[in-house]
Amino acid sequence: MSIPEKNPIGGVWPLGTFTITAGTPISLLSIVGQRVLGQGAFCRQFIISTAGNTGEIYLNDGNVAGKDVNRTVAIIGPAEPSVGVPPDALRMSEMDVTRYYVDGSASGDTVTISAADSRG
Repeated sequence: MSIPEKNPIGGVWPLGTFTITAGTPISLLSIVGQRVLGQGAFCRQFIISTAGNTGEIYLNDGNVAGKDVNRTVAIIGPAEPSVGVPPDALRMSEMDVTRYYVDGSASGDTVTISAADSRG
């Protein structure tokens, strides 16, 4: 895991680099912890990198293992240098980062995630 960003500035908040154990969901805030904001930790887009991976990465809404037909928000293939989820950043709404977890199909793969256009 990477060192948490304690004082994010600007429009991108690094959440960290996560090492996948297939079937074990990881909270996107497990490295940086909860932001100290009145209404929580929000963003308009996730920037995800799977460079060097061999398996798929799953971004899930909730603490759900693996790929789930009802809870998987995005599936990011291996060796993707930079993928935005959603592809176009939200404009009129925000995503609550506390709700999202990452998992994958191959143990040992890593995924680097940042929250874009976050408050603060």
